[in-house]
Amino acid sequence: MASLLTLVIIITVGSPKTVLAADNSKTPPITSYEYIARPGDSLSLLTRKSLQLYAKAKNTQLSSAAAMYCENNVATKLGNRRLEINEQVSIPFDLLQQYIVNSRSLDAVQLDAWNTYAQNANFNLSDLHPINESAAQSVAQPNASSTSTQSSSQKQPDTKAKTNESKTEKPAIKFSWPHWFATLSITVIVAYAFKKFEPDHN
Repeated sequence: MASLLTLVIIITVGSPKTVLAADNSKTPPITSYEYIARPGDSLSLLTRKSLQLYAKAKNTQLSSAAAMYCENNVATKLGNRRLEINEQVSIPFDLLQQYIVNSRSLDAVQLDAWNTYAQNANFNLSDLHPINESAAQSVAQPNASSTSTQSSSQKQPDTKAKTNESKTEKPAIKFSWPHWFATLSITVIVAYAFKKFEPDHN
């Protein structure tokens, strides 16, 4: 009985352990500028600031008239509602991009009409910042791949393949020398036990 208990203890302590990589939860992708509304903030004002940041990140020139066109349409899409103090507000990148592109189709008459509104707007918003400004600007910047050379684009599939291989890599099983020693000890003890308690047929 004591021998069996010893075997159980050795097996429990000496069994190899599988080391699994930590399953870190992925951070949701950044797809918008996030604000906490202050007293006096409006959806139009937050959209105006977002347009300034987004155009800067994209290296896009946006006239005051075009900015007013974009601001009005984005704010309307988001409901153009009155904001509550401390309300969290999201200004999506895709809406900003959509109306910046659309603004390039405005003719001279339309731009002149929007410029009338722009003359009364305050574009000095240096005191207004989204809570995720740094991260959002980094994400909103043009992809490096869009300006890469043809040779670098040809290497891209290889990079993706290596990435896929790393994702499918199985958890490694690591053994330290005590585990091997314990396993060897188990084998010797079991063999000795069978030989010792083998029935005598003579």
